[in-house]
Amino acid sequence: MSLALTFGFMNHGLYKLKEGDEVIRMLAGRIPMRMRITRVTEHTLECGDWTFDRFTGSEIDDDIPALVSWIRVPNEEDLDAEAV
Repeated sequence: MSLALTFGFMNHGLYKLKEGDEVIRMLAGRIPMRMRITRVTEHTLECGDWTFDRFTGSEIDDDIPALVSWIRVPNEEDLDAEAV
């Protein structure tokens, strides 16, 4: 069972996303970066070289054991974020 489901946390907005949709990556919780989803699996969303948990939006990085970024659905305030 997914850790996200174990703790009852699921970001429904992310689960509905598909390839080609735009998301906002929050790097270090402060720096918004526009990204486009390039691949969707049952448990992950991929944006180029980055992989995120499809339920929580947390970045999956085997080399870094801490949470360094996450993704979320864009809002109007994100229009000025730089695209990657």
